[in-house]
Amino acid sequence: MTASSSNAMVQRAAFAASLACLALASAEAQAMSRYTATSLSCDRIQSTIKSEGRTFLSWQSARTNLPLYGIFISNRRECGPDEGTERTYVPSSDKSACLVKKCVPLDLGN
Repeated sequence: MTASSSNAMVQRAAFAASLACLALASAEAQAMSRYTATSLSCDRIQSTIKSEGRTFLSWQSARTNLPLYGIFISNRRECGPDEGTERTYVPSSDKSACLVKKCVPLDLGN
């Protein structure tokens, strides 16, 4: 085996590994549960986020009637390395403001 054919095999293996990682990341994103926040109680929203780790929620804005949405998380481990958590509120079927957490970019003082 020549050095160039060995190098080509390594490149193909690296490419295959990259494709596998992309497929896994895509599958994880598609597997995230989606809910309409106002069809669930606040307790149900919070328990769903806790059990699933991250959940997509959507709802209608009370002011503009436009659709709003977000990904809400159970803890910091669900965020990227350059993100932290922030508490926020979503409407639920029983409360106008249900406490949840979301990932936000870290302020690195730039």
